[in-house]
Amino acid sequence: MEAEKADISKAISVEVNTVMKKVSEKTNDIPNDLEPKKWREYEKKGLQFFTVRDTPESDPLGWTLKTIHGSCPVEIPRQCIWRFSKENETVLDPFVSSGTTLVACARMKRYGIGIEINPNIAKVARENLSMRLDPKLNEWMQKQKLIIGDSRNLKALGIEDESIDLIFSHPPYWNLINYSEEHGFAEGDLSTAPTLEEFLEGMAQNFSECKRVLKSGRFFCVLIGESFMKGGKVVPLDYHLTDLALKLGFDFYT
Repeated sequence: MEAEKADISKAISVEVNTVMKKVSEKTNDIPNDLEPKKWREYEKKGLQFFTVRDTPESDPLGWTLKTIHGSCPVEIPRQCIWRFSKENETVLDPFVSSGTTLVACARMKRYGIGIEINPNIAKVARENLSMRLDPKLNEWMQKQKLIIGDSRNLKALGIEDESIDLIFSHPPYWNLINYSEEHGFAEGDLSTAPTLEEFLEGMAQNFSECKRVLKSGRFFCVLIGESFMKGGKVVPLDYHLTDLALKLGFDFYT
């Protein structure tokens, strides 16, 4: 039995090292602080080595105070930040919504920049960045940057070329949740785009800006799924956005 455990442990260590080697070969640098020999310790803390999709619940650690309809589960940006960035690096969320990515950045000692086009939704993000009992956590909460603006033009918001180490994005799902209807009108809100073509045009502008600000060899994580029309028709937004990203020159990883 002990021999079997040792073999399993060795196999997992080899697999983790293989994954990290593949990543480092593409990026010229391992994009995280993880040490392969500590995989068991990371596993106990909840790190998922081969997927970020099997999240047990939206916020198992109780990091966020408030959410809105359609908020991103904090566990997903947490996994991406853990795997694809290092402490003290800069993480951008161009559709930050209620601020879950910024909360994860503060908890994990990253400098987060979050863009939200709707001022009323930004208020929820500010509440999630409010003071906590831990003084050190409060310091990092205050280091997070929340910008009310349109992420289709990041240059106008002061974000320079190749200044970002990781981008985590949870775009609105076209024709599914109308955020302007639920939280007040915001000009440029892509969730209100009247056609799929106009939605994808806006996303192409955003992706182009994301490519400009992201450092060479670093990762752009996008959380998106299908949208549903009346009558059961499915709009594969994940396919459309993957196609956009590939045309802009991004490499695709699963």
